Amino acid sequence: MRVYVTRRLPEGFLRSLAAVAEIGMWSEEAVPVPEAVLRGEVRRADGLLVILTDRVDRSLLDAALRLRALSTMPVALTTST
Repeated sequence: MRVYVTRRLPEGFLRSLAAVAEIGMWSEEAVPVPEAVLRGEVRRADGLLVILTDRVDRSLLDAALRLRALSTMPVALTTST
């Protein structure tokens, strides 16, 4: 199973997720994932983890041929202090 994450996550969460899935993740903290990148990634994803400001519309869902799960984080998590 492959999960795409639109924001960087804390290492502990990534370890837990990596135990059950292959992870693809947008690594830029200050820049949202570009629509073209997200559309390409969602084509290969079984799961998608987004934040509230990421646009998930019919067009994106139509591109998500394998998608079985979609989850939203209420806020962006950062690893910096």
